[in-house]
Amino acid sequence: MKIDYLPNLISALGLKSGDVVLVQLWGENKHLPFLDIFAEEISKHGAQPIKQQFSRVYLKDQFEKLSHTNKPFPDSYFRQFAGVTAVVNLMAYNLITTHPDFPADKLDIYKQFMDRLASALTDKPTYALRLPTEEMAAEEGMEYGAFVRRLTKTYSADAAKLRLMWES
Repeated sequence: MKIDYLPNLISALGLKSGDVVLVQLWGENKHLPFLDIFAEEISKHGAQPIKQQFSRVYLKDQFEKLSHTNKPFPDSYFRQFAGVTAVVNLMAYNLITTHPDFPADKLDIYKQFMDRLASALTDKPTYALRLPTEEMAAEEGMEYGAFVRRLTKTYSADAAKLRLMWES
């Protein structure tokens, strides 16, 4: 898989040598190649990526097994992000929507987890990047080819313009 605009897009993030970048894929296993190529490009820019994937299937399975008294992720899980200097969220789909079979009785625990994750990363520069996926195109209400063309045009813009877009 090759994404021609990727070097430009990563340059726009303004990463520096020594940065530690949490690259979170919000997608299924079929989307893992995106995580790999983004992490590789981040490395080429001198930063150190930490790869993490949250899939709807994994989260459903993980939270199905929890009791209401069992904390799904201990405090130490969230402390691991202390050294992270930036966060790149790779969005294969809208992260707010859970798996259709996600257990309704675990939604409160899931929301607590998401809140704690967001809190652990609040002080880090965070970039949400939509991926060229069928799911994201559908969520945007667009035909896939048109969505990919729009994404390519947006992400191929001048790096300084992209930075301004993220900062606004």
